[in-house]
Amino acid sequence: MTRREFLNKVIEIYFRDNCNVDTAIQTAIKELNLSKDDYIKIMYGISNKNGGKING
Repeated sequence: MTRREFLNKVIEIYFRDNCNVDTAIQTAIKELNLSKDDYIKIMYGISNKNGGKING
């Protein structure tokens, strides 16, 4: 999943549920069944598994 796809899902939830952004992000993470590491990797391109080094 790309960052754009994730953020599109967050925006969809934001308007669908009429909630704040923090709630929309948490709901998107739950609905997409993402781990915390998956979320960090999607948003920042970093992984906790490799000591926080930037991928690439």
